[in-house]
Amino acid sequence: RRLFSLALDNPHYIILYTLNRKHEECVIVVFTINCRLIDCGLTDEDCADLALALSSDNSCLRENLDLSGNKLGNLGIKLLSDALENPYCKLETLKLWRCGLTHESCDVLASALNSNPSHLRELDLSENNLGNQGVKLFSDGLKNPQCKLETLNKIISLSDEINLY
Repeated sequence: RRLFSLALDNPHYIILYTLNRKHEECVIVVFTINCRLIDCGLTDEDCADLALALSSDNSCLRENLDLSGNKLGNLGIKLLSDALENPYCKLETLKLWRCGLTHESCDVLASALNSNPSHLRELDLSENNLGNQGVKLFSDGLKNPQCKLETLNKIISLSDEINLY
């Protein structure tokens, strides 16, 4: 898999296991607590592997996952959001700067942030095309007391006109 070669080139990885059980290939990625996979061509397909790693009960990745500059799209964010809702996911910082996100990503991200096990404290959504609709969806989700988010980076520019009420 492509994620395998990216992990080998990434100085932050520890080990990648490939297991073959009953004709099904299972890839488990165990990263250090801080992983930067910036501008390395990841797509929504790679997010399935990352989501598996984040949801693993032996995942060490908990401080920072930086996926900036990858075209993850809305499907990739859906997969990552599902992982964020998993009780084994301890990720505290997720950077999604310039990842090709639209307003459709905001609803699933807000839902993940409001899930009881979510540990996410910092989220960077800079340079994405979320639009007013996306910002509204996201801001509605932030009102939930379950949300532990402390820092939200540049969700809208100062030139955007928006009415959150």
